[in-house]
Amino acid sequence: MSRRIKTEGFASGRFVRENAAGGVSGGSGRALQGPAGGGYRSSRFATDGQGNAVGGSSAAFRTPNGAGARAGSTTHASDGTTTHRSGAAASGARGQFDSHGRSSFNLETGLDASRSTDVSSHQSEASYSGDTSYTKSEGVTHSSSCTNAAGDPVECR
Repeated sequence: MSRRIKTEGFASGRFVRENAAGGVSGGSGRALQGPAGGGYRSSRFATDGQGNAVGGSSAAFRTPNGAGARAGSTTHASDGTTTHRSGAAASGARGQFDSHGRSSFNLETGLDASRSTDVSSHQSEASYSGDTSYTKSEGVTHSSSCTNAAGDPVECR
């Protein structure tokens, strides 16, 4: 299904070029503005010709009912080490959330990752907070807590 969106403005662009580090850099972006809000998304990357690379992306929106954004970045080194960080948040009439995490990988220790998420409802005033992590030695661990409208701890379901 496709829907036609009335826009007041739209822009888009991209580039790729050799950089001074002996690698390639590139990026793209797109933005949209209409009577009910707007948003954008972008991405970029760069290499150095020695096996190292960085990249990232971001996006955001705003409407009469809320707004949100997300961003992430990844770095890869020539020794095989890779790291990633990302986060997202949104807020609207019904509630809000915030989530952020990171991961890293290297040949000696393997994968190490974690993510934290907080969610709250404006209607019920209930909330959730959770943390999840993974390491090669411990596997997956998760902890969470939930509260009701009075702020009392309740079982997370």
